[in-house]
Amino acid sequence: MVEREARETGRMFYDAQYAQHQVWPKHDVEILDSGEIPESDWGDAIKPDEEGDDDGDDWSSLPQYAGLERPREYSEAAEEIRTVGNALFKIQDYKAAIIKYSKAISYLEYGKSNIPETER
Repeated sequence: MVEREARETGRMFYDAQYAQHQVWPKHDVEILDSGEIPESDWGDAIKPDEEGDDDGDDWSSLPQYAGLERPREYSEAAEEIRTVGNALFKIQDYKAAIIKYSKAISYLEYGKSNIPETER
């Protein structure tokens, strides 16, 4: 008896929570296309740049594709990228400098996030 009441009470709260928000569709839904783009159609827009982005430094836009293993390597890469940013700042190309500084920070953060537990 108690078990049945608990089940009914739980169902009542569940129905009250979701019925007012119309979470469930009123009609059958058929998904025709998930919108996922096949990897073969990625092109340069989504595909990671593995050989550097040809913008003054030799490092990939994404640190995870830089081929580095140790945090110190990421730190050294970030320093090289920051140096390019400083040169851009000196010639007053501030937008490009900000991009370089942001890229250097992403290398530092990625390197820091991949420090093994034994080295922390």
